[in-house]
Amino acid sequence: KGNSEVDKALRLNSERYILATSLPLSPQNKKSILDLFDPAIKDVRDILGREDLNDLLAKHSSVEHRFYKLWLTSAVALERVLSNRVIGRSEEQLEEIRKRLQRFVQHQSYFEAQEILNEKKVLIIEGEPGIGKTTLAESLAYHPATRGVQFVYVDSDVHDIEDVFKPDTKQIFYFDDFLGHNYIDLLKDRTESKIVSIIRRVSHSGKSRLILTTRTTILQQAINKYDTLANANLNPYEHTITLKSYSRIDRARVLYNHLYFSG
Repeated sequence: KGNSEVDKALRLNSERYILATSLPLSPQNKKSILDLFDPAIKDVRDILGREDLNDLLAKHSSVEHRFYKLWLTSAVALERVLSNRVIGRSEEQLEEIRKRLQRFVQHQSYFEAQEILNEKKVLIIEGEPGIGKTTLAESLAYHPATRGVQFVYVDSDVHDIEDVFKPDTKQIFYFDDFLGHNYIDLLKDRTESKIVSIIRRVSHSGKSRLILTTRTTILQQAINKYDTLANANLNPYEHTITLKSYSRIDRARVLYNHLYFSG
């Protein structure tokens, strides 16, 4: 008495008093606490037990990720360990993209590709080597990443997307030369089915985006060889870059940027 939690709550004389505990609480436990703390606690909903806290953390997973003690013994910890390789690599790649984008020239292909990405949620940039596929893809992926969208860089394994895909999170996946990396794998397993599955999954999601780049010849060879890719109807997602995509002024700006930033 005089120093109990109830007395402290009553002395505060606050408009609202919320009690939370890591112990499980039954409805009867909450009723007893409500009676004990009357009139400090005015509503049983202001009494939170273990189950209530876990429900809140499930709704706000970003909080659980931010404070390691919350997820140290939870399933989120396992998820973090499994995806840490992909997330860490993506953060490093994003910084490298930031440095490279000072040379980028926003030409007509940028706006055409952006329109496909916004509408279809999946974009396949194709073209000959050195035509600017990677630079265009990096620019399209970078800007959402600066606005709170999680950037995921896929190095060589399409399964990396599955490891970190979250339907309720805004994510943008970037897979450069996706068929070039996987061409050998296509010959020995059903990787082309996995690629098509990911494309469909992202295209049907409300928050995710996927950017893929490939050489035109490789894409056509893969479509001719594998029924899964042929039947997937990738045409709506495709954007082809050719030399004609760059006007004379675009080419001049590209040359100027490379000279200026070359030192």
